[in-house]
Amino acid sequence: MKKMNVKKARDLRSQVHSFLLISQVAATVLFGVCAHAGADTGTLRVTVTNIRSDSGDLAVAIFPKEEAGAFPKDPKVAIATKVVQAQKGETVVEFEGLEPGSYAVSLLHDENRDGKMNFNFVGMPKEGFGFSRDPKIYFGAPDFGKCEIEIGVPTTDVQVTTKYF
Repeated sequence: MKKMNVKKARDLRSQVHSFLLISQVAATVLFGVCAHAGADTGTLRVTVTNIRSDSGDLAVAIFPKEEAGAFPKDPKVAIATKVVQAQKGETVVEFEGLEPGSYAVSLLHDENRDGKMNFNFVGMPKEGFGFSRDPKIYFGAPDFGKCEIEIGVPTTDVQVTTKYF
């Protein structure tokens, strides 16, 4: 086995020490960036009330202010959607990882699970629906401004009352 001279051993030890120090700093920075990224998002807890039956599903969608013109008619522009089994009375649906800002929530109680709102012969909804801030419903869906909510960090709670005609 070949002996290493003292100078080479010191150089090697110095290089290893530098590598470990740089690795530790990099890991600290990376961990800090990852921890900080999650800290800037919030959770939206939607409590859906007045659900008339256990039949079907509840579809809850979150729309960003940037898509206000499509609210609530175009679910493809929703930033998040969840479908859960309906439970008579009250159900809570949570959305995590949302950037703070302005949003609106829409809800459909899809009792027959066909994936769409059903209407009677005069055009009135046959299934339950609702919106954040529970605006009064006249003819058609409310505009974004009447349903707008602010989502913050860490958790924002919103109640949506299911309406039936």
